[in-house]
Amino acid sequence: MYFSSSNVLFASLVSLVAVNSVTATIFSTNTKIGALTEAQVLAIAPNSADCTKASFPDECTDATVATEQLNNAFKAYKVWSLGPKAALASLIAFESGDFVYNINHFPGRPGQGTKAMLMFKWVYKFALWCGLDEEMSTIIGKPAAEVTEAETATFSNDTMNSIRALVLPVNLTFKAAPWYLVKQCKREHYEGLITDGYEGFKNYIELCIDAGDITEDRTAKWCTAVSALKPSDMDMPTQCTATSSTTAVVAPTTTAAASSAGVASPSGY
Repeated sequence: MYFSSSNVLFASLVSLVAVNSVTATIFSTNTKIGALTEAQVLAIAPNSADCTKASFPDECTDATVATEQLNNAFKAYKVWSLGPKAALASLIAFESGDFVYNINHFPGRPGQGTKAMLMFKWVYKFALWCGLDEEMSTIIGKPAAEVTEAETATFSNDTMNSIRALVLPVNLTFKAAPWYLVKQCKREHYEGLITDGYEGFKNYIELCIDAGDITEDRTAKWCTAVSALKPSDMDMPTQCTATSSTTAVVAPTTTAAASSAGVASPSGY
């Protein structure tokens, strides 16, 4: 049987539509995405489902509150794209054991904290940026803005911990990571998160926060975040496993994440 030209054209159009309907969008960290949902946050940080069993429940933030605070932080620092959002969400979840910890317990470095587990020299700068000069000056005994970085290294443990406590409230602690990205990293590292896919994330970890060579567990957490946040029809990056393209990568346990939160940043982030 022969088809008329009109039938051939119709069949060709149907085939084209069918092909396009199953073709995924190419992965792009430059894709703008909306506010995070609680379901997405739970996919990224499953340990945030329940804080009642946390070792330090007063530090733990559940997914409901974390979702609101992450969105507030992204809005405050104008983070709109998939790349920066996935990088920051994965970093915060990784460093805090899925928002369970707010200070360093392993091995217990004085002054280290926030959900990003900033080292004290960054905690000090972050506190200044947050407008806590008066409170800091009271703790230090001199104008906080006049203190040099070398002087902060001589502070007692109690002084460091008291200043750290100023930035631990939930409305501030989630802002530490985006603050660091926007105010302390080189512009090229921020732009790389938007345009360079996994390579941008790798440079962020290795060159921006100085955490050493990127590790498999950091990559896995990033893949989990990308899987949760990307549009449903978008491909996963090639650096993520085949499993992660359909389901989230299994997150580290609370114990494992807690350990990593204490030692993941040996270079001074």
